[in-house]
Amino acid sequence: MTGGRGVLPHHNSSPLESFTYPFRRRAPWLAGSLLVLAWPLSFPILLGYALAATRAAAADPRAAPPPLAVTRRTLAEGTLLGLAIAIVSVPFVAMLLAIAVSAERLALPEPYLLVGGACLASLGWAMLALLLLPPNAAVFARTGRARDLLDPVAAGRRVRSRFVVWNVATVVMVTAWLIALASACLCCIGFLPGAFYAMLVSAHAAGSLADPET
Repeated sequence: MTGGRGVLPHHNSSPLESFTYPFRRRAPWLAGSLLVLAWPLSFPILLGYALAATRAAAADPRAAPPPLAVTRRTLAEGTLLGLAIAIVSVPFVAMLLAIAVSAERLALPEPYLLVGGACLASLGWAMLALLLLPPNAAVFARTGRARDLLDPVAAGRRVRSRFVVWNVATVVMVTAWLIALASACLCCIGFLPGAFYAMLVSAHAAGSLADPET
């Protein structure tokens, strides 16, 4: 079953295949790394391309990444995904600001308090983001409907129905981003292809969550 803008998800997909996805032919490593470098300006292109990769992986998890093309759909979907990430992040940014203000008023050791608060906020943000965004992004990549991105009820239903796949997919995503952070040790330049690698791995893993019934 397909939507007007979508594709039929493939049912033999495994999130573990995601680790090799960026190394298949046609992966635009140079362009992707340069876009990571220009992140504040290029995020609609990068996030839009990630959704295109999710859509392609849902259709055929063994295919190569799609070409990186700047289209109206790429920019629109990337902007919407960026907005969704920002909305999910707002409560945790507010939490950090509240901790900083409280530390100043109570004359508490602010650096230690901020480190603890940052760890707590990061953990909460990561848990909420992994619960909401991957399953909803898999649907949004197919339908293009903005309301599919931030629907906690639908996300919970999708996670519950495919809990094992979601659990493996989130482990794959977190591992890929840890690899990206570790690659920053290579004179910091390694983070550029590392982050692009993690983005493609996450996109492919999200594609394994695509549900043909939604």
